[in-house]
Amino acid sequence: MENFTNSGLIELLIKVIHRYAPEGVAGIRSIHPMAQAVQPDTPKRRIIQNVLETHGPGILLKVGQHLRDTDPTPVFTALTTTLDPDVIAAKWMRLERYNHTSHRTAIDITTPGRWSCTRTGKSTLPTGGENYLIAGVLFGLVTLTGVSKPALHVDGRKLTPTTLEKANDQPILSAETFAITWDPQEETDVSTDTDLSRQDAISRRLMHLLSQDIAKAWRIDEAARSLGTSTRTLQRELKREGNSYSTVVRQVRMNHASKMLSDPSPSLAEIGYCCGYADQAHFQRDFLTAANITPGQYIRIQSIATTT
Repeated sequence: MENFTNSGLIELLIKVIHRYAPEGVAGIRSIHPMAQAVQPDTPKRRIIQNVLETHGPGILLKVGQHLRDTDPTPVFTALTTTLDPDVIAAKWMRLERYNHTSHRTAIDITTPGRWSCTRTGKSTLPTGGENYLIAGVLFGLVTLTGVSKPALHVDGRKLTPTTLEKANDQPILSAETFAITWDPQEETDVSTDTDLSRQDAISRRLMHLLSQDIAKAWRIDEAARSLGTSTRTLQRELKREGNSYSTVVRQVRMNHASKMLSDPSPSLAEIGYCCGYADQAHFQRDFLTAANITPGQYIRIQSIATTT
């Protein structure tokens, strides 16, 4: 079975390699992310092999430092909404599960200021080049949060955003394990200000909070803490208003999904992921429950409405 990869990642890879090593992408075309969310990973593997043979791993590690240079896609927007590195780690692992990728990244976040990453595969292991690319992208995502003293530890070498290209002169290894570190004492304050007074209905405050980062798989204890209350109090207040945590989450997700479904560009898979769902089936079930129609039927209705 052919492996697939995110179209936005391939587009980013092509743009960055064209800048540093244009011969590495000669004759390679990809599908625009807005036309198709995922595509066969053949172009990605060809580019990686070309770059490794002529330059080494340093340029692949630099790809993530150019995340702001590529056209925004729903997935990349979802990944960069938060400034909390550990939330990004959870989103990345959910993205790999959601897309049913054959290669996965296990990110251990138990140590403050450190990701310990391990790359694995279902039927085949990822190549060293693929691991360098993902290490660079993950490092880029962490760097975007504004943490202090970010560093990538790979192949026994500590690299910073300004020294990544120096890795071109090191041997090409498997890079199946790597770490990303930063100074946890100087992390950006990522607490969420709801901009709503405590006298507002708890349902409204909760909806506003969840909407700040809908792609995050919010847990009720996290939401309660961000709202300055306990889990039991949040549940009690929601019940008093005739509501529940799961209902509010579904409402916020459906509001966001409906807006995204009005745009023909994102795929259903992208929309489900960006709305915080663990998988496509859950998204389909929730939408049917809330709207009594499937996302596909909703798109067709919207299409008819705009042409009449």
